[in-house]
Amino acid sequence: MLSAAIVGVVLVLAGFIFLALFSQNLEHRVHEELKNYINQLAAEIDFTADGQLTPPDGLSDLRFDHAYSGLYWQIDDSEVGRQLRSKSLWDTVLALPDDVHDVATIHRYILEGPENSKVIVHERSLVAAAPGGARMLRLAAAMDQSVISDARDKFLIDMVPYLLALGSLLLLGTYLQVKIGLRPLDRVSIALDDVKNRKAKNLIGVFPSEIARLTEAMNDLLASQQDALARARKRSGDLAHSLKTPLTAIRSNGEKLIREGDRSTGQEIVDLSELMESSIRHELLRSKLTPTPDARKSDADVTKLTNAIVKTLKRVPNSAKINWDVSLPDHTLIAMDPHDLRELIGNIVENASKWAMSNVTITGTVQTSPSSFLFTVEDDGPGIETGKIISMMERGKRFDESIPGTGIGLSIVKEIAEIYSIPISIQNRQSSGLRFSLNLPLTEIYNTKAQK
Repeated sequence: MLSAAIVGVVLVLAGFIFLALFSQNLEHRVHEELKNYINQLAAEIDFTADGQLTPPDGLSDLRFDHAYSGLYWQIDDSEVGRQLRSKSLWDTVLALPDDVHDVATIHRYILEGPENSKVIVHERSLVAAAPGGARMLRLAAAMDQSVISDARDKFLIDMVPYLLALGSLLLLGTYLQVKIGLRPLDRVSIALDDVKNRKAKNLIGVFPSEIARLTEAMNDLLASQQDALARARKRSGDLAHSLKTPLTAIRSNGEKLIREGDRSTGQEIVDLSELMESSIRHELLRSKLTPTPDARKSDADVTKLTNAIVKTLKRVPNSAKINWDVSLPDHTLIAMDPHDLRELIGNIVENASKWAMSNVTITGTVQTSPSSFLFTVEDDGPGIETGKIISMMERGKRFDESIPGTGIGLSIVKEIAEIYSIPISIQNRQSSGLRFSLNLPLTEIYNTKAQK
């Protein structure tokens, strides 16, 4: 649209310029032609023996012989009161201004012409040798001003189709230039999509020299980002492991104090060590999360991950009594890092298994509007007070100390959901227990297959 607007403005300006140049050259030609007719009139000046001015007969343009043809001449012999005019003037007289000017100097006027027209007049004073002595004559040649305006209008009408054709060619050239010129950027865009969809770790392909530095800089940035993320995760893991042994020793000392009778001090040390261990574990889990959805290592198969999680929980003694009902479609790809999805689902399913009396139901369905995967986990446990549902995902929040846990699982779920903008719904079931519902993002690949 911008190119079309620019081409349109340029063509309009070009039209005005061409029209002005044409009018200027046409006016110059008209003035030269009238000057030439003045010179022809001067060459044809002659007198009879008794001093009468004779009509010129050597003018070649036939328009002088046709009434109101648009081309006229007139000779004023004011000393004897005689005036000669071309036949084209018919009964009209050019009212030449009564001014004084040098002999042989041509004056230009715009005067009234035949039939209320406007004419361009060239007038020149001439001293002619007559039988009775020298006489002052005024020679005038005139042309209808409409000759210029009509020619200009016709030129404009004839020029418009060519300007339109030129505009079309310019737009076509601009389109081809942009299409061909930006084609390398299309390859960059495709390569970036491959990186985004986890098909490649950097931009792969042959790029022209004009954007080679750009692609190299982007690859360096991607490599630097991946390296920084890996180093950060390694440092957080090293820190957690380096603190684990001292914390274990501190906790052991606290338990020793309790056994030796200093219960207050010992319990305080144990509680503080547990709090520190919980915080470290929470930060360690956070450090392993993908910072943004686009930085995920690959997509995740929600069905495969869920089945693996359930299989692991079935080995836990407290979960052996639970009846697991899992109903998920095969090979459903979710646009999440597998580690993040495992933490998200794992903490929710583990929480359900802790509170369930006898049943945990896991279902999943593909939603079309908007496109997502509705993942639901239900248990038949006691549920929770409605007012406490909002706070149950806060870090360290535990509503029943008799149930084993650290209180950080659901807070990790909340953080992962915020990273991927996943809506979470927690409700008490009508019978008993809780229902967790997640709208997981489907991959573009899955969406494309579903549409086909």
